[in-house]
Amino acid sequence: MSTVSFHETSKLTAADYKALLKRSEADLSSFVEKVKPIIEAVRLEGDEALVRFGQQLDGS
Repeated sequence: MSTVSFHETSKLTAADYKALLKRSEADLSSFVEKVKPIIEAVRLEGDEALVRFGQQLDGS
């Protein structure tokens, strides 16, 4: 499972800030293709899709 890191940018060194920006250049196209059906389902079904995907993906 992926994790999300939060950074207080005002406390980063210039080198650390530059490194974070470089990460955003990564190719995310494989992820985009995976989430397209989820986004479309939420667009069409609203909360019902959110609940369904929450159960499927998070067990909630």
